[in-house]
Amino acid sequence: MRLAAGAQYIGWEILCLGRTGSGERFGRGACALRTLIERDGRPLWLERGGIDGGSELLSSQAGFAGQPVCGTLIAAAPGLDAALVGTCRKLDPAPGQGSVSLLPDVLVARYLGGSSEAAKRYFASLWALLRPALFGREAVAPRIWQT
Repeated sequence: MRLAAGAQYIGWEILCLGRTGSGERFGRGACALRTLIERDGRPLWLERGGIDGGSELLSSQAGFAGQPVCGTLIAAAPGLDAALVGTCRKLDPAPGQGSVSLLPDVLVARYLGGSSEAAKRYFASLWALLRPALFGREAVAPRIWQT
């Protein structure tokens, strides 16, 4: 994602490792992840990772702790502040775990749990807080989110 000076961005991704409703886990294969957000050619956020099916990372407490769903929401905007982050941290992604971090001009929220629906609800509630604060626009969910 390339942003011009002063541009703002909110986006998220949710990753489901295996079809848990069918009792399947991510036991083989590999997943490569890469996210880059730049402003005026300068990286604001760069993340790379790899997940191997069946690896210890999936069960480790320092990794996925046996949870099949993870997600990341990123908001990039000049002037993000600690008060907004504090409000975001009050949201509960239950079931699952959430966290929110603030870097210069970047807010990063994470979800880890057993439900892609819970991840989506958590990120949508964060979006509902962030959209008016960053864009000055009412947080009206797009119709596509209902499908």
